[in-house]
Amino acid sequence: MVWLFVGIVVLVALLLRLFLTYPSRPAGVRHLTGREAAIVAAAAEAMFPRGGTIAESGIDAGVVQYLDAQFSLVSLKNRRLMRLLFLFIELSPLIFGPRRVRFTRLCAADQTSVLRRAGNSRLYFYRLTFLSLRTLLCLGYLANSSVSAQLASSPNMRPYAT
Repeated sequence: MVWLFVGIVVLVALLLRLFLTYPSRPAGVRHLTGREAAIVAAAAEAMFPRGGTIAESGIDAGVVQYLDAQFSLVSLKNRRLMRLLFLFIELSPLIFGPRRVRFTRLCAADQTSVLRRAGNSRLYFYRLTFLSLRTLLCLGYLANSSVSAQLASSPNMRPYAT
């Protein structure tokens, strides 16, 4: 009976550590939870780091705020899928490594390694999650006017209009 109690306490402690130790929502973020905003911010920084070819990092370009704004525009089903995507990316290092901790707790080099491994994985589902995340992050990054200007591109929001 004592072992059952100890097991339950350990399980509860692990679950609390996994799901409740996140910062609160950043200012201006209304639709993403604090956990989701932290995951998006970490992934955006890993994909678009500060000091790269383009001056703005993923956070500087407002990727979290962009995805938060877009979150309200998609259907409930797609919001749920996006939430699952963020959760899978957060927990994937526990399964695939390089270290057995949450994505947001990894150092920048390990976060980049996780995304690189996901993009090159032999497992189709793991590759697909990376491609989905990369698509969302790129949409947010390229929506930034400063990033677009540095790329010498001008977004055409109505490409098929006459």
